[in-house]
Amino acid sequence: MRSLFRVLFFFSLFPFFIGLILLVVMASAGAAGLAIGLALMLPLAIVLLLKRVASGRYKQGFENTIASCGGAKFADFADLTGIAITNNGKIVLCNLANVRAYPLEDVRSYKWATFEPGIGGRKHIATLAQEMRQQDDGTGLFLSVKDIENPSWQIRFKKKPQIDKWFEILNQVFGN
Repeated sequence: MRSLFRVLFFFSLFPFFIGLILLVVMASAGAAGLAIGLALMLPLAIVLLLKRVASGRYKQGFENTIASCGGAKFADFADLTGIAITNNGKIVLCNLANVRAYPLEDVRSYKWATFEPGIGGRKHIATLAQEMRQQDDGTGLFLSVKDIENPSWQIRFKKKPQIDKWFEILNQVFGN
């Protein structure tokens, strides 16, 4: 799902900028230029709207699971993933539509990682896309749990302060 949104977003950026240029250049040409510019800008708006709707649906499932586990002491939802520590001694993990609640004792380990893409002036678009994917896959909070079907989870926090906050919460919960 993330890959699909990433591809749709990438391919809707070019028409968006062409539409923006046409909107500015052809605004004085009349309604036809305005309509063409707006039509080219529309795919990006649709992609962003679809991502917002999907995110809301996944977040609602996450919040429902938290509520069924007695409410949250701490909870965060970021980039279609989520983590919560409940009042009943459970940890709720979410990755897209996959939402699971585990007893705290089922958490085997946790760690954090960040991936910093290299800086270069003339990188090929494919290289940039690959680095963005590596950054997406390599950044966040990673948990290992006692679950045969889903033994590892990634919470896709992008900002280091948010990762630090949750690492400290987990350290306090598990007494490390």
